[in-house]
Amino acid sequence: PKLVTALIETFGFSPWLASLVAAFLVVLAGAAVVWLWYSAPPRTVTLLTGPPGTSFDRYAHATGGSAREGRTYEARLAERGVKLQVVSTEGSADNLKRLLASQRSDNVVAFVQGGLVGENPPPEIVSLGSVAYQPLWVFYRSPTPVTLLAQLAGKRIGIGEKGTAVNGLATTLLQLNGIRGAPTTLVEEDADASAAALADGKLDALFL
Repeated sequence: PKLVTALIETFGFSPWLASLVAAFLVVLAGAAVVWLWYSAPPRTVTLLTGPPGTSFDRYAHATGGSAREGRTYEARLAERGVKLQVVSTEGSADNLKRLLASQRSDNVVAFVQGGLVGENPPPEIVSLGSVAYQPLWVFYRSPTPVTLLAQLAGKRIGIGEKGTAVNGLATTLLQLNGIRGAPTTLVEEDADASAAALADGKLDALFL
């Protein structure tokens, strides 16, 4: 082989030593190729977003009425030869649950709102960075100003759909203010239904 001949002529190796070195180099090159193949970034990634039409859904791919069509993650990754598979979910809590159940080989990433993971996040979950700030708004119907969440005790409160970050954060905040159930009524509906209920007087307060 030319490699063996080159080793003999260049380094003065004996034929058996040159053959041994050549075999080692071939194995090393093969191992390097395999390592590069398995360590290369995936060409397909699954992104868990949220309910259709939400901000997380609009960040991921082009949707009707969205002003971010040209800057979505789907478009950005496509420019680099990576296909993004967008999966609609129930929201951040559902995304976190799916992330914990997924395998590393699944190439799954997800949007998760801050405050859900807590101070001791699971070691297998890694944050890639912050996307945006999302304030938690509290709207209410009352002839007098409400300055403390504890004042909502006994009211009908919309806390968002079960499984969403709004639901989790609202429940935590209410519990910290002594509201854990009856006589308070906690209503778990989507944002549109809750907003309509608040406007119609069917809810006294609403977290959004």
